[in-house]
Amino acid sequence: GVYGAEVRVEGFSGYLLELLAVHYGSFLSTLRATSGWKPFWTVVDIEGHYSDSRDALRRFREPLVVVDPVDPKRNVASPVSLDSMCKFIAAARAFLREPSLEFFYPSPLQLPTPDKLLYQRNVAAVKLKVPPLPEDVLWGQAKRALRALAHGLERFGFSVFDAAAWTGEGELVLLFELETLELPPLEKHHGPPVYSDHDERFLSKYVEGGCVAGPYIEGDKWVVVKPRKVRSAGEALTKLVSTYNIGEDLTPSAKSGFKVYIGDDVADASASEDYKKFLSSWLVRKYPWLRSSGT
Repeated sequence: GVYGAEVRVEGFSGYLLELLAVHYGSFLSTLRATSGWKPFWTVVDIEGHYSDSRDALRRFREPLVVVDPVDPKRNVASPVSLDSMCKFIAAARAFLREPSLEFFYPSPLQLPTPDKLLYQRNVAAVKLKVPPLPEDVLWGQAKRALRALAHGLERFGFSVFDAAAWTGEGELVLLFELETLELPPLEKHHGPPVYSDHDERFLSKYVEGGCVAGPYIEGDKWVVVKPRKVRSAGEALTKLVSTYNIGEDLTPSAKSGFKVYIGDDVADASASEDYKKFLSSWLVRKYPWLRSSGT
């Protein structure tokens, strides 16, 4: 869902929805307007504080701009993430194609168990204990940790399909679905252009060894093929969590201990039934309203 302005959801507050209903006039009118929204191009300014919508877009630079009627310097939609805005657009379009009560009272999805879903999926997880924190503080740090670790995995050469976090019972589990859990033994490394002032340093590093092919020129750059230092997702995550700043409170927690889970073992990252339900839902990643919309 996208209801709620808290950091965990990054969605639509009740006040924001009230403003949209007032502006567009009715529930259906709001959905019809929403179906035509474009991220970073949509401005709702009920009181007309900005004579040109481009001025509002330049001021706020957020996916959706809804100017507060009583404070022209405030964007009521600032908590709305790009993902949440686009989910709202997609759900509105689906409802208009085929209206159904399922959008409001969805039937529970019959999800397979995590064990079945993890089969032939490349999933890794990191679990750490977390201190008692306000929800928005915890989720702010959890989301920053997800972004940092996903970026770190990509720098090692992994392709990250998706990432998510679950928290409960004093635990935080960071989840990553990857294209593969084990990288090939060799990697192609691009160096500087041949006309760069840094070419000598690159050549001196590899001309005497450290690679299995090269240095050679491809296009305008020096290139080598060299053994990969880190091949497994487990080793990569261990290095990243041990060295990265993943949050003011999460980094000390990680230093006191964390555990990495790979493949089928991800199902056992927490004994909580809530975690297992979340894991199944995340692995499926299908919105309930898609069943009713014909999409």
